[in-house]
Amino acid sequence: MAIDTMESGKHAFVEVPLALTIEECWQLVDTAERTQKNCMMMENVNYGRDELMVLNMVRQGLFGELLHGEAAYIHELRWQMKEIEHKTGSWRTYWHTKRNGNLYPTHGLGPVSQYMNINRGDRFDYLTSMSSPALGRQRYAQREFPSDHERNQLHYINGDINTTLIKTIKGRTIMVQHDTTTPRPYSRHNLIQGTNGVFAGFPNRIALETASLSKNSDGSPQSYHQWDTDMNKWYAKYDHPLWQQMGVEAQRNGGHGGMDFLMLWRMVYCLRNGEALDQDVYDGAAWSVVSILSEQSLKNRSQSVTFPDFTRGMWQQGKPLGIVGA
Repeated sequence: MAIDTMESGKHAFVEVPLALTIEECWQLVDTAERTQKNCMMMENVNYGRDELMVLNMVRQGLFGELLHGEAAYIHELRWQMKEIEHKTGSWRTYWHTKRNGNLYPTHGLGPVSQYMNINRGDRFDYLTSMSSPALGRQRYAQREFPSDHERNQLHYINGDINTTLIKTIKGRTIMVQHDTTTPRPYSRHNLIQGTNGVFAGFPNRIALETASLSKNSDGSPQSYHQWDTDMNKWYAKYDHPLWQQMGVEAQRNGGHGGMDFLMLWRMVYCLRNGEALDQDVYDGAAWSVVSILSEQSLKNRSQSVTFPDFTRGMWQQGKPLGIVGA
């Protein structure tokens, strides 16, 4: 559908992931380049208030030189197995019987990639992946369904927890996790570590060596050995201009706390004003292909797998995503 859209002279906007095979990723990249049409994967999490604030912090050098990031999709979704004929569980359940890898990498990885200027000065080099045993969904099926139910006849192979490590060309590391099975609170991790300190999400907390707003009760600077969990002062100083100007409207219109509205608003704004989109086809391909490469790594005893360079070397001249206003 995305290829036909671009071939017909229109821009294509695709839900996550952008594609399901390396060949499909290349087809989308090639078509976008040939037709000169946008093909954007709509990764909404990049437009969350916290993710935008951290991007602003990174651009201002608050964390120093970046070293490491962590990203995840940890969301207990076993209950979707009860959606038999309709809704997400009617098809999503079967992915756990067909593949073993990170089935859904982009929500956490998108923001970390933007912090690190992936495809805009750096790019993914290779990854290695490991999965835990696949136990949770079978046990859930045994507990929640009759023994002769179709859900109990399935063979679940996707590890309950997948951990994938990515190395970038500049030597940075990123941990990406996937877990929609185990009983635990929701998290996307959203961690970025630099030479001057760290931001970590879920819950939000920050620790810096210098230039910190964190204070002890007597007014002295708080040590980076302690987390600062009071975000209000950080929002006051580092809220992204987009959120400062559009946050109330975004929250009023809703959609994952307003991130959906802000993403759609930016898409329309960029198209109307002839500006480059915040995410392009190269981003969508690079973030999505993690799922495919993680599966390849697992099939080969977690050996490292090299990323395709979907930019064909253009990442070296790419400009980092700027901090824009409304």
